[in-house]
Amino acid sequence: MARLLTLTLSCMLVVGSVAPADAQVTTGSIVGTVKDTSGGVLPGVNVTAINIDTNFSRSEVSNERGEYSLQFLPPGSYRVEAELTGFKRFVQTGVEIELARAARVDPVIALKSE
Repeated sequence: MARLLTLTLSCMLVVGSVAPADAQVTTGSIVGTVKDTSGGVLPGVNVTAINIDTNFSRSEVSNERGEYSLQFLPPGSYRVEAELTGFKRFVQTGVEIELARAARVDPVIALKSE
């Protein structure tokens, strides 16, 4: 009987000490697809998110499908910039990051000659 009680208490301690995974989320993200003005996807674009208040920034290069994902961003208001040689710089302000949420920004950038 004592052995059963010990086993039961051990299980309760293990289960009680495990916090839900979503309770530990302290960041959000920005995801999107970069395209040119004709709708074609653009790989190799440097996309940067800059926190307006703290100047914290995170960058990533868009993949072969033009997709990017900026993860682990502290909550706050961000400016998103997208740059590629030969194209005009894209800037979008007022992107709000919330805990455990993904904001979507799909930059469309034009050739410098347009």
